[in-house]
Amino acid sequence: MKAAPTLEGGLRIDIERKSDWAILSLICIDAKGPEDHCLAEQLSQLSSSHPLSENEDWKDYVIPDLHDTFAKQIRDVAAQISAANQQLEEASSLLIKREQVDTWYGTLNQARLNLENQYQLSCLAEEELDSLVRSAKYRYEFYTLVQSWLLSVMP
Repeated sequence: MKAAPTLEGGLRIDIERKSDWAILSLICIDAKGPEDHCLAEQLSQLSSSHPLSENEDWKDYVIPDLHDTFAKQIRDVAAQISAANQQLEEASSLLIKREQVDTWYGTLNQARLNLENQYQLSCLAEEELDSLVRSAKYRYEFYTLVQSWLLSVMP
């Protein structure tokens, strides 16, 4: 897989192997996280020292809005990956347009936060990693790299 900025301010990811599509599809799986986990609620708990987080309006309006925003980002990225993968015979690239950069960045961020939450990757030494956790760490690092590519193309 290779990536390059586009003249329009986006990012083109060139697919070199079929397995690259599987790697890209994992972004959305990791962004969703475990079924019993709600990233919007977790982020709210992190700010529990903030007076607004204890407010009922926060729980009734902000958390559901965050949850909906996060879910929409994941759906949009999944649809884009799926559509690009179905056109494999015609093109072997995934184009992230300038107006899609925020959605992709947000989805990658969700994936990274969920992986950290599940595996506490920042606290583990390389020799402590089994194959499952090592795979999660590699995906985390890949998502970080794609985020840096996205930042590099933003005006």
